[in-house]
Amino acid sequence: MIERVQTIFLFLSAIQSVVVFVGIPLWIDASGIQVDIKNNTLICLPLILGCFMSLIIIFSYKNRLRQMKLCRINIIFNILIIALYVFLLSFNNFQSLLETNFRFGFFIPLINFLLLTTALYYIKKDDDLIKSIDRVR
Repeated sequence: MIERVQTIFLFLSAIQSVVVFVGIPLWIDASGIQVDIKNNTLICLPLILGCFMSLIIIFSYKNRLRQMKLCRINIIFNILIIALYVFLLSFNNFQSLLETNFRFGFFIPLINFLLLTTALYYIKKDDDLIKSIDRVR
């Protein structure tokens, strides 16, 4: 059903992935260059896939096992985005890393990771509830 709790978390995850494309900066490095999605296509692809996958997970509510698998894959996409952030920041030396100003867009994959983990928890909880009801019959 679409009105379940995990739908809210998955919808918020999809919205946050879309918000990054509006132009929210990810970080401003020591030289004053603003880094956002428009400057970096390496991060763009996993964000687009994660957004569409969140919407697919919402509408595949009849198959909870598929929902759990897709949710885990989406979590891996967000871990990939976080790893890409660290990889891109590693090109800067340590001194400029200390002077980097992180913006809200930098923390969106971490927030998405938490939202998707919570959604996975509630999907698993629903699956366990359905299995326990089937045992009673």
